[in-house]
Amino acid sequence: METLAHILGGCAVTHQARIARHDSVLRHLAKRLVERRACTNIQLEPSVAAGASFCKPDILLERDGRLQVVDVAVAAEQYERTAGETKREKYG
Repeated sequence: METLAHILGGCAVTHQARIARHDSVLRHLAKRLVERRACTNIQLEPSVAAGASFCKPDILLERDGRLQVVDVAVAAEQYERTAGETKREKYG
């Protein structure tokens, strides 16, 4: 028997479903941000220079003259805090 964390986090059998959930959340969030005029500019999955490499956040938006990164994480409950910390470390 597999653990929930395995199924949600790394199981090849459920990978496509997990990506579909992530993308569904991403599209819904972007749509709501635009509908509410919560930002003046929004980009989905832009390629952003990060030192000698690139990163690809889910959403890059401009609000009040500032750029903000939104990166969705679909994780098992016990990994919610870890997922958030990892995202903050990645994007600063």
